[in-house]
Amino acid sequence: MVPYDCLLCIIMRLKDLRKDKEGLSKALLAIIVVVLLLASTAAVVLMTMSGSSTNETVQNGDYVTLNYTGTVLINGVYKTFDTSLWTVATDNSTYPKTCWFSAKSESSYSTLKFYVGKGTVVTGFDQGVLGMKVGEPKTISISPSQGYGEMDTTKLTTFSINDNVPVFVTTTISKFASDFGAAAVVGLSMTHPVYEWPVTVLSVDSNAGTVMYQNQPTINTDYHIYGSSDAKVVAGWNITVTSIESTVNEGAGQISFTNNIDDADSWEIQGYNSAGSLFILINVNTAAGTAVMNFNNPLKGQTMVFTVTVVAIRK
Repeated sequence: MVPYDCLLCIIMRLKDLRKDKEGLSKALLAIIVVVLLLASTAAVVLMTMSGSSTNETVQNGDYVTLNYTGTVLINGVYKTFDTSLWTVATDNSTYPKTCWFSAKSESSYSTLKFYVGKGTVVTGFDQGVLGMKVGEPKTISISPSQGYGEMDTTKLTTFSINDNVPVFVTTTISKFASDFGAAAVVGLSMTHPVYEWPVTVLSVDSNAGTVMYQNQPTINTDYHIYGSSDAKVVAGWNITVTSIESTVNEGAGQISFTNNIDDADSWEIQGYNSAGSLFILINVNTAAGTAVMNFNNPLKGQTMVFTVTVVAIRK
């Protein structure tokens, strides 16, 4: 680095050369050279401190800082499921979202930082950033084998679009308390945690440890099912009660209803079962009269496409 006292020497020299134009010109040239040297030295120091240069590329072991937007193909449209950018999170027109996208506060959106090759992100993402430069955007496609893996078929539940449940239900005292969030008392009226219609406790048998309650919907009425306890979260769909028969099925009765969903709703609706577990509605087939609740991580079995821009590289 050029000593700063050189500048003082040059200034003193200027006093002696104030009548010497040629000498003055040489002195000014010297000042310019010193300034340029100082500037270049400072630039090198700053680049060293930042840990990045325009020519450096991401390698295994590097600590990288980047912005990203992750998408999956849903019914022919790439939809965002996660992002580090507030501008993307709040722009649903340019960046349509998956049904499971979770909106957060502005302060929660920030760059992703991680050590490359350490297994802190999925394999496809780890490998996808290799060779990238600062400021360089890149699209990274990640197959299920390099991402979150294939679906676990044991976590898929098929149900009928035209479905039914008993009028009279017998369950254990503990399960009733777990499902309804209250102790069973004869005459207690509550709202069903899934179907959101009225329920009344008919009997409690402490010796047997059982509870009997009656589902009491109104025929030709719509009810919202599989919704979230958080009013800010959009979840579930409507059903229409089509018939109520109290004496069939050996006295258990039957409530018949239609799930108001169609083929286009596949992957577009999330829901929560009575245990609070999240699922995604998939494979709606109105012709077959069936649909599926997918309790897997929604990204299992999906090819993810990320848009990534590296902000900094620290070697």
